[in-house]
Amino acid sequence: MNQDGRKISVIKNVIAQMFSAVIQTALGFVARKLFVTYLTTELLGLNGLMTSIISMLSIAELGVGEAINYSLYTPLAKGDKAQVNAIMKLYKKLYLGIAGVILAIGLAIIPFLHLVIDADITLPFSYIYKIYFLFLFDTFLSYCLAYSRNIITADQKDYIVTNADSITQIITVILQIGILVITKSYVLYLLVKTVVAFGRNVLLHFKSIKMHPYIKDKQTKKLSKEYLKELVDNVKALFVTRISYFIVSGTDNMLLSSFVSLTSVGLYSNYLTILTLINKTFNTVFDKAKAGVGNFIAEGNTDNLYQLFKNIFFINFVFTSFTSIGFYVVCNEVIGAWMGNSFLLSTGVVFLLAFNNYSRYILQACECFRGAMGLYSPRPFVKYLALLEGIINLVASVGFIFILEERILGVFLGTAVSTVVSTIAVPWIVYKFLFKRPLKEFFAIYFKYMLIGAIAMALCRICSIFIYTDNRLLNIVIGGLLCVIIVGIVYLIFFYKTEEFKYVKSLAVSILKSKKV
Repeated sequence: MNQDGRKISVIKNVIAQMFSAVIQTALGFVARKLFVTYLTTELLGLNGLMTSIISMLSIAELGVGEAINYSLYTPLAKGDKAQVNAIMKLYKKLYLGIAGVILAIGLAIIPFLHLVIDADITLPFSYIYKIYFLFLFDTFLSYCLAYSRNIITADQKDYIVTNADSITQIITVILQIGILVITKSYVLYLLVKTVVAFGRNVLLHFKSIKMHPYIKDKQTKKLSKEYLKELVDNVKALFVTRISYFIVSGTDNMLLSSFVSLTSVGLYSNYLTILTLINKTFNTVFDKAKAGVGNFIAEGNTDNLYQLFKNIFFINFVFTSFTSIGFYVVCNEVIGAWMGNSFLLSTGVVFLLAFNNYSRYILQACECFRGAMGLYSPRPFVKYLALLEGIINLVASVGFIFILEERILGVFLGTAVSTVVSTIAVPWIVYKFLFKRPLKEFFAIYFKYMLIGAIAMALCRICSIFIYTDNRLLNIVIGGLLCVIIVGIVYLIFFYKTEEFKYVKSLAVSILKSKKV
């Protein structure tokens, strides 16, 4: 694929993702409000807890999907159909095996569910087990056909998958809203999601075959020992990374449920919903760009690769800092207007959530290049750095829970402390093994960006305190405008002469002029 074609594909993928996020935002807000209206905050907390437990089970995926996606970039770019077919056959076998393992482990841990649930819960455990099984069955079905959609993503046609997800989300939420209003049944609410999602995966399966009919052919090429060894090494590294990611983010709900209350999980889940939707709109752009970067590198276009990284890192900073600042300034106003004052968390907790969001997503440019190059474990010890972050998070969170009076604050403060590890490790991998440049060059940019972002955040927060009214809806509008204006002015002052800003400007012009989007 030539450079113009690659750019168009990336633009389509990004626009599709943003469109999807807008739809999910509107529908998600309505559905969650009705969930609390017709069900209970305790059930909302149970929903969040079950999501975390299923995330833990999904560690069994081992990172196979991401590792194989990386290995598809080159053969797809070169049109090596035999190699793609062989990889997809392996992909199918692995994912069907993973689906079985997840189901087996999920059933095996049922007797231990009570260990992570608040003892004061009013829901009967027979009902909780039923809900858990529905979550487990939904995950099992999703893995049975998940391999099919990934070839579409690796071929830079992710907008097809995203559009399918958007349509699925619309249908699901509309049906779920109807079920809540008519039956008030949480069980039927979950069943709808499972059935519609499975239907989407079936359609994407046939779409992938239509786009790449040769993957139905009998395998004629054996995968080399070198390929299999590289795949195993990458899977090992990604497995450890996934464990770390779960310990860092997936255990928050479990800690809240065990040491605070199931209701606190429900409160946090509202904020997490907003963060998830924000990041789907903006920060997942870099996941969509990964295939393009991988294709770019696979074709041997290594000239100006470092400048390309700096350009993407600048976009990464603009998106992540703006969304984190906006979340900190406006989020409580949104929650108050949407769910009511009883669903608010303290300003300190909101700040930590914004900071943790920034710390995690500011590394997306590095992760994009790391994934595109398959640099999951360039040295044997590297994969254990992610595990170190997870252990620090768990230990620090539990420690802060017992030290601080506001226990919920301790959970997220532990996460903030642990992010130091990934902030050092991930850029080090990319700079040492891809760019061959000293890490201090990255941190010179990193701390410069952080300082400028902090200035913009402080100005937004100070101005909002003096301008806010008693009307929450008006405050949301005021806060949003403040963030756009102040962040925009601050960033123009500091960046308008830089190469990175010129790149973003030219990219924006290309998007506006493109007739193919």
